[in-house]
Amino acid sequence: MAMTNALLSEQPEEKLIESPEAQKLREELEKCQKKADEYLTGWKRSKADFVNREKDIERQRTDFIIFAVTSTLRDLLPTYEAFMKACAEMPKEVAETPWGKGMAQVKKSFEDFMKKAGVARMDVMGKKFDPMHDEVVGKKKPIDPSTSSGQAQSKKIEPDTIIEEVRVGYTLHGKSFVTPKVIIAE
Repeated sequence: MAMTNALLSEQPEEKLIESPEAQKLREELEKCQKKADEYLTGWKRSKADFVNREKDIERQRTDFIIFAVTSTLRDLLPTYEAFMKACAEMPKEVAETPWGKGMAQVKKSFEDFMKKAGVARMDVMGKKFDPMHDEVVGKKKPIDPSTSSGQAQSKKIEPDTIIEEVRVGYTLHGKSFVTPKVIIAE
């Protein structure tokens, strides 16, 4: 039996002689295979283009939403600041009335809204001036409030330390949103 297998494996393969019809069919099959490969490559390219376009549309949509929200919040900030200032300066006798208590509720709602939107006030007072986050609008010598005459005296405040806030700065989701305008120590 082992000898028969050895004899079979040693025999040369016979070449099939194709008829002209079979040869024509083989050529036609090869052409069809090339076309199918071209179509498959084109389809894969189109699919990748479609996926990339979908990603671009989503990115543009997100950018537009961020722009709209940012723009709205920036427009709302002056009203927010004016309202907060009015509440801070409300006389105590008015604050204890039902109207004053209602205004306190509105103030809390406004603060909660801004917090939920990601807006936070920047705390810059007493910190070193940072040109990447602060805008200097002036320099002056610090005033020591302990002197009765109110004359300017140099306290032990380092130069370039923020001593006054002209305009409040805000962050939006931790990133600088409105640059604070400050006055720094000479």
